[in-house]
Amino acid sequence: MALILIEVLRSGTPTLDGEDFVQMALVSRDPSKRPTPRSFGIEVPDAVERVFYKALAVSPVDRYASMGQLWAALMSAIFRA
Repeated sequence: MALILIEVLRSGTPTLDGEDFVQMALVSRDPSKRPTPRSFGIEVPDAVERVFYKALAVSPVDRYASMGQLWAALMSAIFRA
């Protein structure tokens, strides 16, 4: 869901680049290249960037456990900022 939200922020532009499945898989596994809003030049508050960084973590155990947790964290970050 976080990738979809990033694509919405980018007006439908794909978040992961690659000419084939193998290239996209390699990009998606690189922990230094997370597709957060700021990585695409989208200015967001620090709290929102942290939510996306966690939601897009390479390891599933480092991500939110559910969509509900992601949404709650994002709403908290947006309305707290």
